[in-house]
Amino acid sequence: DMLFVHGDKYGDARHSFTLGDVSNASIVHYAAHVPKEDRQPMTHRVCFEFCRTVPEMNVFGILNGRECYCAPFFKRMAGDSSSCTTLCEGDRSAVCGGKVKSSIFAMHMCATTKSELADASEQANIVAGDLDAKIHLASELAEKLQAASTKNRAMFGMAQAMFGKGGGPAEGNLMQEAKVFAGKLSSAAVTAGRVAKKLSGLIKRASEFKDFSKSATITKAERLMEAMAAAVEAGGLSQTTLGDMIRLAKPGKEELRAAAQYYPVMHFVDKKYASAMQTCSGMRVKAPIVGESADGCASSCDAAIHSCIGFNYFGTGNTSLCFLFSGLKSAVYYTGCERQGHMTLLQSKEHSGNLKTEPWDCGSVGRPLQAINEDKKSVIKALDVATGKYELVLEVEKSLTRPAFSKINACGINPVDSIIYCAMDFQRKAFLARIDSSGVGFVAKLPSKGQYSGDFDEKGNFYFNGKKLMKLSEVHLLPAAPVQYSVKKQTWKVVSDIQLGGDMAIVDEDIEGTGVHTYVMSLIDKELKVVRVSPEPAQTWTVKTRTLKGRLPAGGWGAAWKFKNDIYFANDEGRGVYHLDIASINLQEKTASFEKAGDSVAMSSNDGLGCAHARSPFVPVIP
Repeated sequence: DMLFVHGDKYGDARHSFTLGDVSNASIVHYAAHVPKEDRQPMTHRVCFEFCRTVPEMNVFGILNGRECYCAPFFKRMAGDSSSCTTLCEGDRSAVCGGKVKSSIFAMHMCATTKSELADASEQANIVAGDLDAKIHLASELAEKLQAASTKNRAMFGMAQAMFGKGGGPAEGNLMQEAKVFAGKLSSAAVTAGRVAKKLSGLIKRASEFKDFSKSATITKAERLMEAMAAAVEAGGLSQTTLGDMIRLAKPGKEELRAAAQYYPVMHFVDKKYASAMQTCSGMRVKAPIVGESADGCASSCDAAIHSCIGFNYFGTGNTSLCFLFSGLKSAVYYTGCERQGHMTLLQSKEHSGNLKTEPWDCGSVGRPLQAINEDKKSVIKALDVATGKYELVLEVEKSLTRPAFSKINACGINPVDSIIYCAMDFQRKAFLARIDSSGVGFVAKLPSKGQYSGDFDEKGNFYFNGKKLMKLSEVHLLPAAPVQYSVKKQTWKVVSDIQLGGDMAIVDEDIEGTGVHTYVMSLIDKELKVVRVSPEPAQTWTVKTRTLKGRLPAGGWGAAWKFKNDIYFANDEGRGVYHLDIASINLQEKTASFEKAGDSVAMSSNDGLGCAHARSPFVPVIP
C-alpha cells in the first residue's frame, strides 16, 4: 500500500511523505493515538472501530499481524515477493497482512444501526416484561408455600404432642419439603430479577442514543446491542427455569370432579375409618403444589398418570398444599377429631359400577340418524328420506355430565348390543360413552379430543378417526362408569396412520377376490378411502369415484350409514345422499361408482349412525 510507505505526514515515516502534491491527507496509526495500556490485541474489528472514528478515513489496513492504520484511500505500489499470510494478533483465524504487504478493507457507514437498536430494545423489553410477570407470580407462590407449610407444620406439631410419635413426623417432613421448594422458587425469582433489572438498564441506555451519523455513536450502539443479546439469552434461560417451577407449584389444569375418582387411603385398609382424618407418606412425585382445589390436585395426579397413584391434600384456599405420590410407605388416621382438616386420597382400584344403558330400537327398517352439534346443543336427528329434511329424535342433555361436555361426534350403533356410542369431548379430554335418553355411561378414555368419525364392525370393535385410524376392541364388554374420571385404562390401538373423511362405514365383503374381509370406507371430497382392517396388517387404497352423471359433488361427507351391506354418504353442503355400489369397487384400477339416492340438508359438526342389520330406507338406485 503506497499510503503506508509514503502517506504518513506526521508520524515516524514523515520524511518519506511524497503525497503532498496529490493529497494533503495523511494516514493515522492506531499505535500513535491509543495509549499502550488501552490497546487491544489486533483484529479486523479492533482496527475498523478505531478508524471509523477518524474523520475522512475510508479504508483501513493491517500488516505484520498488528500494525493498524487508517487512510483516506488505497493505492497499490510494487512490492517484494513476500506473502500476505500473517495471522492477526487477536484472532488466529484471520489474516492481518504480511511483513510489508497490507490487508486492506473499505469502510462505509451503515444506515441500519438505529433500527437494529430499536429492534433489540423491543425484544429486550418483551423478555423483561415477561420476566417481571413471572417474578411477581413466583414470589407470590413462594410466600404462599411458606405460609402454608408453617401453618400446617404447627398443626401437626400439635398432633404429635397429642398422639405421641404416631402423629405428625411424616407430615412435618412434607411441610419442610414445601418450605425448601418455596426457598428454591424465591431464589429463582431473585436471580430472574437481576436479569430483568439489567435488561431495563440496557433499554434505558438505548433510549439515550441520538445522533447515529457519528461513528462513535454507532460503535457504542453496537456494543450495547451485544450486551442486550447476551442479556436476552440469559433472560430466556430465566424464563424457562422460572416458568417450569411456577408450573410445578401451580399447574392450573383443574378438571371439575376429578377428585371423585379417588378414595381415602383408609378405604383400602379399614373402611370403618375411611371418613377419619388421615395422612400418608411415601415416594414423592414432582414438587409441592400450592393454592389448588382438591380437583386441581387430583387433575395434577391424572396428568402424571404413569407415575402418580395418589395424593395428600392439606388445607383450603390459597394456602392449600398438595403432594403427589408414586407409592406409599405409611398411613396414619386420627380418631376423635371433630373436623377433617385434610384428606389423603388414592386412585380407585375398583370400578364404580356398570351403568346400565338402554339399547336402541332398530326395527326391521333402519333410520339414517345423525348426531349434530348446533346452537350449543348436542342432538340426534333422523333424515326423512322422502323430503331430505331432519326431525329431532333425541337431545343429549349437557346436564348429564359434570362438567358439561362440549360436543359429541364419531357416533355409531354397536350391532352386538344395539347401544348408541359416541366420542364425547370435554375441556381437555375425550371419552367413548354409551348414550340413551336418560344417562351417559363412560367406557373408555380416547387419545384426544376431536375424534370426528367412527363406526362398529360385526364383532363390536369400534373404529374411530381423528388424525389416525384407531380401534377399541369389543367395547360391548367394557363396564360403563357414571363418572368419566373413573375411566383410566387406554385400550385403543393405532390401526393405520391414514386420515379419513368426516365419517366412515364398515362392511364385510370380498372386494379383493381373496375371501370376505372387513373394510372401512370413507369419503374425502371426491375420493373414496378404503382400508382393510381385518385380517391385519391393515392395507389402504385411495379410489377415484364416478356417477352416471359424472363425478360426485365437492364438499365434505360428514354422515355415513350402513344398512345390511348398503353404504350411503350424505354431503355436508346439502347436495344429496349417495349410494356406494360396492360391486363396482376395483382396487386394481382404483375406481368405484356412486348413485344419488336422495336429498339432504346442509350440515356441519355432524356424524351419521344407523342400525347395521336393518333394511335400507332409501329407494334402490343400484340394480
